[in-house]
Amino acid sequence: MNATSVIGFFEFAKSQVPDMKIEWREFTVKKNVVTVRGELSGTPQTPFAFFSGLTLATPKKSFKVMTIDTHYLKGHKVVRSYHLEDWFAARAQVSA
Repeated sequence: MNATSVIGFFEFAKSQVPDMKIEWREFTVKKNVVTVRGELSGTPQTPFAFFSGLTLATPKKSFKVMTIDTHYLKGHKVVRSYHLEDWFAARAQVSA
């Protein structure tokens, strides 16, 4: 994934969930690994799907989910990253 596709994804996400907010909750640094735990929240304004088969079909109900990012550094450069968001929890919250 390159910078252009990441920017496009966030533009799409903000169009579907205009009040989307990310709050950083915890930073852990261990040698060359930085882990960031965050919280992603928002209220979808229209039914949408970020991924095939995972639709948040009930608009105007809020969700709040945990995110985890792990970054591996070599010197001052990020050489590998992993990102996780719990969209199944978001779907459960807006469908309840």
